Amino acid sequence: GKGGGGGGGVVGGGGGGGASSAANAAEAAKLLDDRRREGVVVLLGTVAKHLDKTDPKVLAIIDSLVEALKIPSESVQRCVADALAPLIAQTRQTSGDFLDLLLARAIECETPGERRGAAYGVSAVVKGLGIGSLKQRNVVATLENACTTGSPPAKQGALFCMELLCARLKLLFEPYVVVVLPLLLRAFSDGSSHVREAAASTARTIMGHLSQHGVKLVLPKILDALDDEAWRTKQAAIQLLGAMAHCAPKALGTCLPQIIPKLTAAFSDTHPKVRDAGKQSLRDVRSVVRNPEVASLSDKLLNALTEPSKHTKAAVEALLVCEFIHAIDAPSLALLVPVLQRGMKAPSSDVKRKAGLIAGNMCSMISDPKDMLPYVPSLLPGLEDGVVDPIPDVRQTAAKALGQMVAGLGPAHASEVLPWLVETLKTAPGSVERSGAAQGLAEVMNALGDARTRELLDELLPLAKHPSQGIREGVLWLLNYLPVSLSGGAHSGGLGGDFAQYLELDALPVVLGGLSDDMESVREVALKAGQTVVSVHGKSHLEVILPVLQEGLGAENWRIRAASVTLLGDLLYLLAGTKACALDENEDEAAFEMDDGRGDASAASAVGRALGVDRRNEILATLYILRADSSSVVRQGTLQVWKTMVPNTPRTLREVLPVVIERILESLASANPDRREVAGRALGDTVRKLGERVLPEMVPFLRRGLNEANPTAMRHGVCLGLSEVLSCATRHQVEDYLEELLGTVQEALCDPDPGVRDTAAVAFSTMHRQCGQQATDFVVPSLLRQLKRTDAERDRALNGLCQVLKLRPRELLPVVVPALLKTRPMPQAYALALGALALATGPNIHHMSHKILPVLVAEAGVQDAEAIASGDPGAKALRDALDKCGEQFVSAITTEGAQYFGCELLKQLDPTDSEVSAMDRKWGLKLLAHFFEANKTADYDEQVPMFLKDLVRLFVDRDRGVLDAVRDCLGALIKSRPLDALLPHLDFLRNMVVSLVSESRHSRKFSDGTFEEAGRPGSFLLPAFNVPKGIEPLLNLYQHALLNGSATQREVAASGIGDLVEHTSCSALKPFLIKMTGPLIRVVGDKFPSPVKAAILQTLRLLLDKGGKAQKPFVPQLQKSFVRALSDPAKDVRTKGALALGQLMELAARVDPLVADLLGGASSGETKEAQQANLAALESVFQASGAKVTPGAKQKAADALVDLLASPHDAVREAAAGALAAVATSLDAPPDASAEGAAAAAVDRPLLGALARGSLLPLVAQLPGGGGWTGRHGAVVALGKVAAALARQAAAEGPSSADGSADGSADGSADGS
Repeated sequence: GKGGGGGGGVVGGGGGGGASSAANAAEAAKLLDDRRREGVVVLLGTVAKHLDKTDPKVLAIIDSLVEALKIPSESVQRCVADALAPLIAQTRQTSGDFLDLLLARAIECETPGERRGAAYGVSAVVKGLGIGSLKQRNVVATLENACTTGSPPAKQGALFCMELLCARLKLLFEPYVVVVLPLLLRAFSDGSSHVREAAASTARTIMGHLSQHGVKLVLPKILDALDDEAWRTKQAAIQLLGAMAHCAPKALGTCLPQIIPKLTAAFSDTHPKVRDAGKQSLRDVRSVVRNPEVASLSDKLLNALTEPSKHTKAAVEALLVCEFIHAIDAPSLALLVPVLQRGMKAPSSDVKRKAGLIAGNMCSMISDPKDMLPYVPSLLPGLEDGVVDPIPDVRQTAAKALGQMVAGLGPAHASEVLPWLVETLKTAPGSVERSGAAQGLAEVMNALGDARTRELLDELLPLAKHPSQGIREGVLWLLNYLPVSLSGGAHSGGLGGDFAQYLELDALPVVLGGLSDDMESVREVALKAGQTVVSVHGKSHLEVILPVLQEGLGAENWRIRAASVTLLGDLLYLLAGTKACALDENEDEAAFEMDDGRGDASAASAVGRALGVDRRNEILATLYILRADSSSVVRQGTLQVWKTMVPNTPRTLREVLPVVIERILESLASANPDRREVAGRALGDTVRKLGERVLPEMVPFLRRGLNEANPTAMRHGVCLGLSEVLSCATRHQVEDYLEELLGTVQEALCDPDPGVRDTAAVAFSTMHRQCGQQATDFVVPSLLRQLKRTDAERDRALNGLCQVLKLRPRELLPVVVPALLKTRPMPQAYALALGALALATGPNIHHMSHKILPVLVAEAGVQDAEAIASGDPGAKALRDALDKCGEQFVSAITTEGAQYFGCELLKQLDPTDSEVSAMDRKWGLKLLAHFFEANKTADYDEQVPMFLKDLVRLFVDRDRGVLDAVRDCLGALIKSRPLDALLPHLDFLRNMVVSLVSESRHSRKFSDGTFEEAGRPGSFLLPAFNVPKGIEPLLNLYQHALLNGSATQREVAASGIGDLVEHTSCSALKPFLIKMTGPLIRVVGDKFPSPVKAAILQTLRLLLDKGGKAQKPFVPQLQKSFVRALSDPAKDVRTKGALALGQLMELAARVDPLVADLLGGASSGETKEAQQANLAALESVFQASGAKVTPGAKQKAADALVDLLASPHDAVREAAAGALAAVATSLDAPPDASAEGAAAAAVDRPLLGALARGSLLPLVAQLPGGGGWTGRHGAVVALGKVAAALARQAAAEGPSSADGSADGSADGSADGS
């Protein structure tokens, strides 16, 4: 405890300070005793100063003073330390040991009084020795060790030393405060109350002696301590922060931005004492505030900081109503900013708006911008969140606050917020965020100055054409807010200049470009920006804005026109001082019928005074024409402006009629089709209202405008105007100008430009509705007569006729077509006209097929025959014209007309009709080929079987021209359709071919052998297959099916290819052999059903038969495929494979390897079927190419076959016998020789020699008949087959050979028996 004593009390165990007089007397006596001791100490210290430092009494005095430090009186100990410090400085060389002694006492003494006295001594000795002694004597390390690992008394003594060292050394000890501060904070949570009390006293002393620099050094350590887990440490750190307010108020002001957030965070701590310490520390900080207004609201501010959820709103409202007179200092900011920061994050939009408003105003009231800088990082996030808030008021307030912040801090500090605003403007995900960023950027630009604003606009305005929708929209949002910000609508004192200087060259072109953007959101923002520009600068900069809007009224893009109308309306309303009138629902649909104006005459007069008469008339004329715009949006907007500004439409129209007509004529001659259409509609409306005054002037102009010397765009516009005039004029008005109008329409119908003709056709239709048949009777005959004139007139007439027929095809085709067909021979001009008309009336022309097709086919045939016979150029030209006409006609056939057209055309191909000549069939096929090639619109899948059937019927036609045409037509059909779409018709097509061949074989018409191939009795060659490339169309289809079709389709395709081979001559087949063989080999080797393989093998046999040596390159692949077929499960495949091997070996150079393979398969086959197939193949090979087998191979074959005669399977024995017979027939009988030679031959090859001589005895001897009945049965079968084979061979070789063979056989038989 601490007893009384001068200046600070006495450490130690004094009396309790009782109330009795005895206690008071004892206390007074003790105090008197302390005073005496203090006097003695002062006397000794003063005397020692005057002694020589080498005098031994000096050290004696120092020893006495050191011992006096044990006196348990703090006043005495303080006096001793004061006296000791200068003496130590005099005897520095001999006084170092005193420091170690006193340091040990401070840590190790038992009583607190002695430890505190030793601490006083340590501070005095260090003062005397100098600050360097702390390091030399390891003082700080010793104290640190004691605080860390020492006992509570040692910790208390170490803390005493730290306290007194700081008190005596002051700023010299400041560098060590950072080291001892963690120890001090840890001591606050010590279990000993004495240690905690010593820590508190030490903390007060240290904080009281810190400089501004020292505060910055220790503050991070204290703030880190707030995150410590021990609540006492956190409490101590908070108390230290509060103590700073009293100990170092000047230094505290710069550190408050770091302190206040930590203190407010302490309010959410779980320990109540930590929370209480935080509140107390905030009150300590409050005492530093010098602003009277903030000081008066400090209680509400503290409540908002301690309980933000309850009191933030009240604090913000109190700040809002408070009238600030004095500048806001740094401590005031420390209290205000956290409250505003919480306010800007409040859920209530009203609180956020008010907090942002206060934050902005506060930036203009700070005394020194440097005071605000530390709080910018705290305020910016809230303001940035406010800028992108969904509530417009919050965004506006936050944006203004940002501008005020930049204005208050100076443009140099805009780097804190400007990059974020620009980046958000470019990359924000939504329109709301981009809008807020643009508003904030506008306010900031107002604070930056004209030069910086210009730089930013030069950087941002080009982004209006950026591919990203968001960036384009952001630039337009900026232009929406800049006019207000730069024109005084924002905070005062802006430096960004007047927005008017950016209008003409920068802002307005960007706004108008945005009005035509593809994205609706961008267009909406552009319109808002334009409305802002008009509302702010409309009156003051009329000469700049109005020409741009007038130009926009004539833009090609309807969106620009619509927006320009809206902006022009806003400008006119602004000049007139009125508002737009409301329109009834769907009023624009009857815009031209409603002439009632709702405008105020005074408003119209005001606009006239502001614009002048000429400009006013020009604008009203443009608006009147735009009432006929092709866009309903433009019409609606224009109608609203017109009805608002025009009190009486007819009267106003008469006033501006010269300008209206001038503008209409200009628009009719425009290259813009929309503008021409609008002008035409406006002209019609003008005729409807003022027809008698307009028509006399307009009709001659329209007639002159159709002159071919005029531009195409002008002629097109004239036709539009003509159509509208006819549509809007009354019947009486049309009749008055009928002849001139009809001539004008006819001239327009014959215009060389298709667009002009189309528009003229609409005018003709309109006139037909008004005048009826009179219009047709005037135009059509005149055009038909012109077809016989010069080429130029004919082309013009044809153009007009096509346009007329397009409009009324069902009525006019029965009249026009017979007129063109009745002349024989058909004139070339009529043929060309018929083709053009067919193209013009496509969906309806098929109804005339029964009239057109017979004439076209007959005329083309006649002219073709004449051209071939005489070479007449006229006949050739007419034939070509008819050919082109036919091509145009068939290309116009639609899906609906395909059936009727096909039936009519196939009548011209009927070979049984005697009236249909070969030339008719030829040209009918050409027309059908044109249909397949040129028609890209009709879907005739349903008619394909019909076409195939009639084309196949012509495969046996005897006319070469017809056969060539059939080939070309079939090829065109197959090329015109996807091959996969033709696969369902594959079986039907092959059946048609097979039926045709069968009928032709038995027909008398073909019984003269004309279609039989030489050297192949019974064959039948289809004429269509034997013309050059005759089989190519079907081959392409079959091969596609073979490679891509289903199993059934592959089988049909393989058989179909076989049909092509069978009914085509070798010479015609030769170019296709390689093309045929390759795909067949590829498919037969894959895993497909047996019927597919059987069909392919049969076709390959036909190819081997017809191809001969041309198939030699495929021998290895074919041999592999045929051998693989021998093991197929299907008997048909095995049989065809065996036969095919025999055919193939006729082309092979070496047969022995195959014989060996077949013998191996026959001997070791897995099944009897495989053995039988190999034996059948062996028989086929020997029959076809036995002469190529070497004697050794024959011997092996004979031996192996003899062994197989004993097989348990009947079929195997039969097959082995057959193969053995084939071996026998392949042997040549040796010439007569001596007995020795014959014996030698018999020894070398006894079996072969016997077979060659026809002697069967050796064979019987070798048969394994003794083993059982199967062997005997095999021997009998073999004897029969060998004898029969040899007999057939002898009969084929001639009578002499036959006799010899018979004798030989008889001899052999006799020998055997």
